[in-house]
Amino acid sequence: MTDAPRFPLDERASVTLDASGNGTVRLGPRSLRETWIVDGCATTQTSSVAIPAEPAFNLFNSSLASKLGGTFTGSQDQIGLNVTLRGGFLIGKWTGGEPGALAEMNVTGQRIMTRS
Repeated sequence: MTDAPRFPLDERASVTLDASGNGTVRLGPRSLRETWIVDGCATTQTSSVAIPAEPAFNLFNSSLASKLGGTFTGSQDQIGLNVTLRGGFLIGKWTGGEPGALAEMNVTGQRIMTRS
């Protein structure tokens, strides 16, 4: 895999938070030929409310039983990572945010494409 082409990884997923201020998104490689080396995750919440409720944000690796990290400032924060994904995905989960707000997760790192 050392000779495989590497490209910048910059993927986003968003969700409108429900009536309880909760929401979940998933991001991951689109094929088995693709590997992600994730080095960071940023999270935002955009709301038209002057002082919106501050969500907690947690990040998981392929299941809610495999927590990678989290923050109590899910409206604008970052999590440093060193995660390799091949055939799996990341789950971002906001809780206690502003109902109706748009929450976004952005992962960065490297995308590696293999031939087989």
